[in-house]
Amino acid sequence: MDPVVDQNQDEPDMQVIRYFPMGHPERAGLSDSSLLFYIKTNTLLDSAQKAAKYLRGRIRAAITKYITENIGGYKAVVMTTAPSSKQGDLHQFLVEFCQQSIAGIANVRYVPLLNRNDSEPVKQRSHNQALHNRTIAAINCGTVLPDTLILVLDDIWTTGSTMNACKAILVKATGCEVRMLAIGRTTH
Repeated sequence: MDPVVDQNQDEPDMQVIRYFPMGHPERAGLSDSSLLFYIKTNTLLDSAQKAAKYLRGRIRAAITKYITENIGGYKAVVMTTAPSSKQGDLHQFLVEFCQQSIAGIANVRYVPLLNRNDSEPVKQRSHNQALHNRTIAAINCGTVLPDTLILVLDDIWTTGSTMNACKAILVKATGCEVRMLAIGRTTH
């Protein structure tokens, strides 16, 4: 089954690429969620390379399909990534997903617009939106024209605190519409 972008009914500007139940990969075997974990951490086992390549292609196709079906009416679209939890660091695999997914789509470009600006410790899977608001900064926003749609790609949607902080920061910095797209969503 190919991934699809699921619309969140409570927050319509937040979407998830299919519902990947993110769990402990040692218990998940080679499910999509464990492969996504291995892709993210770059600790892929040799035996999983073929499956991971297939999943990467499926995710890129879902992102491309979402963009091509949802960008009507915008002069331009900018795709960016949510920052990692480390200061000044981006998830390289997310940057690659963005760049590869938008290749060849007219009026869509990748620009890094968000950065972790503080060395204040941010625990992985932090649920504290105030902490995200303090430690994430908008960058390169002068390159974004009015009436641009901004799509922010994040890896995992747990509580939405990172996604909500990214959206609020970009709306304030650019005045543009911002939509969030996550590759996976944890189960509670």
